[in-house]
Amino acid sequence: MALKKKINAYLTFNKKRENQYVLKIDEGKRFQGKIVLVTGGSGAIGRAACIKFAMEGAMVYVAGTNQIKINETLGLIRIQGGSAAGVVIHVEDFGNIKKVIEHILEKEGQIDILVNCAGGSAREKGTALDLQEVDIIENVINTNLLGTIYCCKCVIPIMKEKRSGKIINISSLLGIQGKKYHTEYSAAKAGIIAVTKSLAMELGEYGINVNCVIPGLVQREEFEAKDAYNYSRTNYLDKICKPTDVANLICFLASDESSFITGSNYVIDGGRNLGCKGDT
Repeated sequence: MALKKKINAYLTFNKKRENQYVLKIDEGKRFQGKIVLVTGGSGAIGRAACIKFAMEGAMVYVAGTNQIKINETLGLIRIQGGSAAGVVIHVEDFGNIKKVIEHILEKEGQIDILVNCAGGSAREKGTALDLQEVDIIENVINTNLLGTIYCCKCVIPIMKEKRSGKIINISSLLGIQGKKYHTEYSAAKAGIIAVTKSLAMELGEYGINVNCVIPGLVQREEFEAKDAYNYSRTNYLDKICKPTDVANLICFLASDESSFITGSNYVIDGGRNLGCKGDT
């Protein structure tokens, strides 16, 4: 058949036959009818997640700071027949987040899945902490850690009322291991891991799952063959982690397939954390 259908299989316990399990076949798109908000939705990982959610039936809100990049993501989704809308969001500004959430609720009446993908390090401005500019430290922590906390705070009441929801936070391998000249970023990403665990304990009774994805080095743009070789040498699979690899994990944690998982941190780094390799 030209039309390919994804089939999700679930083992459902049959109470009438306590020693048997019944295989239940559920056909269709995993996120049909779901409203998804992805912050950092115009970045590499966020964009891949937005596209995958949309291709599996969700109405996706692509949130970012750059309207041009948001529109690029929307174009990629719509050309493939997906449903999406763009919103400009500044995650370090609680008032702005609140307005964006209210806007989505006016349109949709619900938010089922939140992916906190907005963030970023000081990159080329990274330096020793005693030499780092205070405004850079504040920006990195506000964008990564406070942004995640603020977005969760705004969405939680909606999910509590519905007594269901999925929150996926994006941390970093630096949040586990740290890195020279990236103290503020490492601290923010470590904080996101703690936020995930704490919220999972707070929200479990409301049927809300909270989990964390911890990527290693991810391809964010096109590069030459020599650069690809350097990237692959930083992990034990000798491969390059693509944004779609991370998006697959995000969507798994947002699906019903992960309904009994909460407070967990999933490292996706090709084994890099087992002992860092390479200089990239």
